[in-house]
Amino acid sequence: MKRPRILCSDFILDIFFPNFCPGCGRTVPWDDVFCKKCASKLEYLEELPWQALFPAEINGETPLFDGAEALFQYKGTAKAAVLRFKNGSALKFADYVAERIVLKLDTDKFEKPDIITAVPMHRKKQAERTYNQAQVFAKAMAKQLGCDMDFKLLGHKKSSVVQHKRSRSERFKAADETYYIRKKANRLDGKCVMICDDIFTTGATLNSCSGLLKKLGANKVIVVTMCRTENKKKSPLNEQR
Repeated sequence: MKRPRILCSDFILDIFFPNFCPGCGRTVPWDDVFCKKCASKLEYLEELPWQALFPAEINGETPLFDGAEALFQYKGTAKAAVLRFKNGSALKFADYVAERIVLKLDTDKFEKPDIITAVPMHRKKQAERTYNQAQVFAKAMAKQLGCDMDFKLLGHKKSSVVQHKRSRSERFKAADETYYIRKKANRLDGKCVMICDDIFTTGATLNSCSGLLKKLGANKVIVVTMCRTENKKKSPLNEQR
């Protein structure tokens, strides 16, 4: 009796291309993402309207984006997965998040975007890393939604200090000085644009990029990230709970 071809393929993939759990780094079957232990410990965000999970104000003003979505809290297993994703050892994590976050987008009744883009990385840093993790996630989202992509809309000026090492006030100032509209960027008149990144922290970066996309004519901008850091400033929707 012949052995099923798929079992032979699984065996070969597991030996020559081992797959690692993004939560703990242990090997898992090639068609899995997380090991069972890490999958059971993932810190999903509460099932609440997006307005309850994201700040009502960004740096004291109404956000420049029109909606936001994320799947996990940025801690524990999910945080470990994002860090491994950023260093290139867990790129499957992007597909894992994209498959699940499209369900949240549907629940929150977000319209399908016309264009999907990503927060840009400085070209020198991207050349050194060989990829932009926000773009990898954006491509996974585009695949799930069947949308066009455009990564030539915004640019990133070189900075000697990474965003996560700045104070809150420094983040907002730096974001406005760091990102810009590229000279040959396509117009976005009347379009709904989704912009992707790995983590939503203060919202400084994504808010600044959303404003630039609006200047290009976007009618709506939806922010989608893998994780959201804890929102210490509770919204009225949260306070009613």
